[in-house]
Amino acid sequence: SYEELIGMNGLLLIAPECRDLVMQNIVNDYDRPYDAVGLRRDGSTFPIEIRGKVIPYNDTTARVTEFRDITERKRFEEDMRLNEETLKSSLAEKDILLKEIHHRVKNNMQVISSLLSLQSAFIRDEADRRLFIDSQSRVRSMALVHEKLYQSSNLASIRFNDFLSRLVQDIRTTYCDECAGITIEVGKHDVSLGVDRAVPAALIVNELVSNAIKYAFPGGRGGRIALKVEETGDGDYMIEVSDDGVGLPEDIDFRSSETLGLQLVNALTQQLMGDIELVSGGGTCFRIIFPGKGG
Repeated sequence: SYEELIGMNGLLLIAPECRDLVMQNIVNDYDRPYDAVGLRRDGSTFPIEIRGKVIPYNDTTARVTEFRDITERKRFEEDMRLNEETLKSSLAEKDILLKEIHHRVKNNMQVISSLLSLQSAFIRDEADRRLFIDSQSRVRSMALVHEKLYQSSNLASIRFNDFLSRLVQDIRTTYCDECAGITIEVGKHDVSLGVDRAVPAALIVNELVSNAIKYAFPGGRGGRIALKVEETGDGDYMIEVSDDGVGLPEDIDFRSSETLGLQLVNALTQQLMGDIELVSGGGTCFRIIFPGKGG
């Protein structure tokens, strides 16, 4: 009660194990608030915050010490700590689950790729066999996206230019006979894409680079293919695949082409909500601009 407090030694309101700490702070660091343990008359304890201040008193100054019951704050902090630990545990479980999903998707696509490869060995017609090889290349490009996501510490996106170097290696392996004398250059730009952007972008790159290898350098002539994926500076991204080959025939409209490769490129560009253009000049250059996030 108020009457009991009048004239009481303030240290009696502090748990014995905290009294030395309180005395040290009164002498050395009076203005800094700190936590301690309060003592009730019945001997029970509770968390308190102690804060000191110096105030004018008559013609001099006086030191005032404030004890504040912080039981509710401590309970709230403990609840927050437990919630944070639960959230971290839940996120860790989701990360493991997502990694496992990407790993299994990659494995399943590799199985499909292997089946296509085995089946193509029994096909006698060269044109039909090429269709199987092209399909295998597309499946492998998608599998590679999931492999990179599985290996990445950030499951929301992949560093796309690291991925491009691996993708180009796979394309060269698939079309090794046609690649003799062809140089493929990959631009160095640090671009990260989410899985919803990375898969269609990977398929676009696969189609354009593969088409350049197959058609830009007829008769075994050598040449150069340049590939780059970069940010445009206004939140958009650009894919550009160019070559110094023979160029597209003048009578071909790439937007309404009957070839599956260019049909896929146009469809995937629409999926990315992007725009595609054929840049005039020597050889062939396709440039695709698309927003960094879906609408």
